[in-house]
Amino acid sequence: VDVITKTVREVDKLFGESYELPASPVAKNTVGCELAGKSLLSVQHKNLHPSYELKRMFGSRVVQAEQAKRRNTRGQRPLKSTWLVNVKENWPPVGKTGISMKVVSAPETPGTSKEPERNVNYFAFEHSQSYRQLQNKFLAAVESMDSDNIIQIINQQPYHVDSLIQLSELCKMSEDNAMASDLIEHAIFALESSFHILFSITSGNCRLDYRRQENRAFFIVLFKHAQYLEGRACSRTALEVSKLLLSLDPINDPLAVILVIDYYAIRAKQYEWLVELYLQWEKSNNLSQLPNMAYSFALALFLLNTENDCVSADTSLQYALLMFPGVLRLLLDALSIQVDSRANSHSYFGPLAYSR
Repeated sequence: VDVITKTVREVDKLFGESYELPASPVAKNTVGCELAGKSLLSVQHKNLHPSYELKRMFGSRVVQAEQAKRRNTRGQRPLKSTWLVNVKENWPPVGKTGISMKVVSAPETPGTSKEPERNVNYFAFEHSQSYRQLQNKFLAAVESMDSDNIIQIINQQPYHVDSLIQLSELCKMSEDNAMASDLIEHAIFALESSFHILFSITSGNCRLDYRRQENRAFFIVLFKHAQYLEGRACSRTALEVSKLLLSLDPINDPLAVILVIDYYAIRAKQYEWLVELYLQWEKSNNLSQLPNMAYSFALALFLLNTENDCVSADTSLQYALLMFPGVLRLLLDALSIQVDSRANSHSYFGPLAYSR
């Protein structure tokens, strides 16, 4: 803030206008961090299914008719019930994947004096001996840089997660996003089928340690799944999946979900949730220091469309602009506003502004 104050004073000297620096918005009534985090990151099962959101957008008749059409063309067979993906009729039975999950103790964090979280449960994925052998085969296939070797592994084990992720990336590079998304859903199905009976995806208090190699795939497939959901205009489902992902390790956030979850929230019109997240997490996570959060918070307040929120939105937007002035030129360009040449060429809006 001292740096910003100094910047404002220099701007005053240049343009001769004096005004008060908006303060960083903070929570007025901050509840306990554990309870707040748990309620914010808990999800409902129905919101994890894109079909529920599609029904809201297009009507249940349209979605049900499409589902019935697929069943009639492919024939019916019993499908395993899952929460995270819709199992398709042409998917092979999951069988024994070689992946399981167990309850573990809270991981130690070297070099920190932080106490472990309370009222949370820690889990870890495990690989069987045969699956570990398949993993070695997969690593050799990646090093060979031959996609046929990846496909051979999937032919041998249709639910080998890392191979599905790798093949999905290859499909994405060839712009076959439908197949890329389908392969990620295959991987999610395999991992969900191995969940421990106590592992809850809705409570927001089940943790996985990203440092454990076997756990990483679940983080990655959820992150990619949210991206593909957003590409299908299922923003609310993408938000809920991101909340689940963030709940797995909210303190470390290894995939930096906090940098994208605000976008999903704005797109899903979950403005109140985003404002609540900002207010409750600002003290411990310094969300006002992130450009996406600073601007999204101001936008969410504005979109809530109440008199008090509009005043707060103006203050928050001023704060965001002073913290991250590089966005101003982009906003002015989007609004087709002609900028004074002196301001446009000023160093505060140049590439070196953030290195000062």
